[in-house]
Amino acid sequence: MGYDLDPFVALYRAGTLHARQATFTEAAPEVRWRAHDYDELVARDK
Repeated sequence: MGYDLDPFVALYRAGTLHARQATFTEAAPEVRWRAHDYDELVARDK
C-alpha cells in the first residue's frame, strides 16, 4: 500500500542535496517538485 508522500520521499534523497533535481516543467505542471529562487521566496506575501 502506497502513501501520498512516496513520490516526495523518493525525490527528497536525504543526505544527497546536490543530487536533487526539480521535476516540474511547463509541459508537466501537475508535478509538485520544483525549485524556487531565494528572491521569489522572499517576495511572496507573508
